[in-house]
Amino acid sequence: TLKKDMEDMEDMPPEIMEEMEKMTLRSPQITYQKKGSGVKLNHWVCDYFVGTAAGEKVEEVWTTNWKELGLTPEDFKVIREFDKFYEGPFKETEYFFRIGSQEWEKEIGYSGFPVKTVHYSEGRMKRKTELKEIKRQDLAPSLFELPKGVKKMKK
Repeated sequence: TLKKDMEDMEDMPPEIMEEMEKMTLRSPQITYQKKGSGVKLNHWVCDYFVGTAAGEKVEEVWTTNWKELGLTPEDFKVIREFDKFYEGPFKETEYFFRIGSQEWEKEIGYSGFPVKTVHYSEGRMKRKTELKEIKRQDLAPSLFELPKGVKKMKK
């Protein structure tokens, strides 16, 4: 559960917390330049962007447009609702919760949805994420109900 995850994070050693922050925070100094179009990656035709900071390559991103992905920005509405929930402790990552919006594309610096991202540090690849498949699925409303004994609190 989210509460348990938050409690577990409080017990993490500082060096692990620092590494997690590096993985989740997007530096505002990163600028992206489109380097290619029409790149085939898994099921999608992508644009290719290179992100640099202080003259050094820090990220490569392959994006596809929403239509190619089979989703609409509206499909990400539920993620954007989390922005309200995470106000405060995760304020630095709030850009993520705007995924699927024009504001997100403007803030992040490239268009489309990232299907592959490669992160670099000091010229070396540090992490790679890649979307292999995406599909629509109906979920039971009961998955989103509060467990018995848990009460919703107002701020």
